[in-house]
Amino acid sequence: MAKRKFNFAAGAEQNTPDAPETQPQTQSTPEESKSAVQTLVEKIDAPINTAFNFKYIKRDKIIFHAKNDYPMEEIEKLADSILNFGLIHNLEVFYDLENDQYILDSGERRTRAIDYLVEKYKDYPDKDNESYQKYLHFVAPFENGYPCNVKTKYADTDLSESASDLLEQIDAEIRLIIANEETRSKDTLRTKQHVDRLNELYTKRNQTLKKGEKINVNNEIAKQLNISDKQVKNYKDIDKLIPELRKKFEENEVSLKDGANYAKLTEEEQRQILTLIENGENRQEINRLMDQMKAMRSDISTKENQISELENTIENQNAIIKSINDAQNDLKQQLVAEQEKGDPNNEKIRELESSLDDMKNQISAQKKSLKDTVKEKDNMIADLQKKLDAQAKMQSTETNNNSKLIRTQYDLEKGIETLITLFADLEKKLDEYKAVSEDSEDFRKKIQSVIKENGKKFS
Repeated sequence: MAKRKFNFAAGAEQNTPDAPETQPQTQSTPEESKSAVQTLVEKIDAPINTAFNFKYIKRDKIIFHAKNDYPMEEIEKLADSILNFGLIHNLEVFYDLENDQYILDSGERRTRAIDYLVEKYKDYPDKDNESYQKYLHFVAPFENGYPCNVKTKYADTDLSESASDLLEQIDAEIRLIIANEETRSKDTLRTKQHVDRLNELYTKRNQTLKKGEKINVNNEIAKQLNISDKQVKNYKDIDKLIPELRKKFEENEVSLKDGANYAKLTEEEQRQILTLIENGENRQEINRLMDQMKAMRSDISTKENQISELENTIENQNAIIKSINDAQNDLKQQLVAEQEKGDPNNEKIRELESSLDDMKNQISAQKKSLKDTVKEKDNMIADLQKKLDAQAKMQSTETNNNSKLIRTQYDLEKGIETLITLFADLEKKLDEYKAVSEDSEDFRKKIQSVIKENGKKFS
């Protein structure tokens, strides 16, 4: 929201509301000036009829917005700034015609800071005090009215039947959130709460608009809060944490980035992370273990997909074998019919017999391929089961309180998996060598010798 700036640093006589054009320019007595100011404040405090207007409003007619749940931080520090430099930004209010009140849309901290200064210095005894003199210069004029940009319609909390009214209500709360975020130091938990609320408001806003008018909610939140799209997504991912980890985030024991990463884990994995945090493991070690768990889960998912693909391959191979068998049976019937003719066609018989031989070879090749596929699937299922067992062991309550033990288990499981893959590859290479050479026995003995020698370490 663009903010109109005013310079209130030029002295009390320049901080009073603009006088009517007919106001006399002659010098007046203090009593006359006071009366003129009172009259002018009463005039400008009348109901406003424009959509946006700068006015000085009596303090007792300004109330705080019910939905402003931001903490009022460092009021005295802000008051000190106003006392020394003047008020830089005016307040923004809605005029509530029904109750004849002005509801703050932006500027609650500034209002409270002025309140603090007025209460402290209005009847200050030491008139020569330097701070009091600054008060007279920068703040005292506001005793007659606070500077406000006034909007005529206040968005109440109750939803209106009109789409335009609903938009106005939504936009008012959006402005309130954004204005407060701009003026406060960043607080992760508070920003999280307001990302959630802005997400609700912008989503509701989109529902009232035509297709071409809708906005990208994440992009808009990022732009308005001056954060990245990735951070908006991270804030939303926090909702996927288990309650105990969510509480750790709220207590600042888990960062936004780490919380978003933990949210990608399964519930069991998150509970394991929780245990490690509670046992005092450092962040680097926890994140390393998290990466290992994610890698293991990825391996399991890959194996499951590969098994599914092999099952499809087996199904297709069975279908091919059935199709060839059906074609073979059809050719056999044709052959028998031709042979039983009184004058059989020998050339056709030879063609049918040749085709049957080809089909027989095709069926033999398909069955061998099917057998290999089934074996591969069985091996992969066994491998998957080992991974699942290893995952369960990593997540067991007996070990999940010791990050070093978990990491070592993971490394051992990966090492065993590498050995199995290596042995399978050696077996395949040895079979290939046997097919082209009669000297494969030497390699077989070398492999057995290496296995035997290194196996002693684990006996």
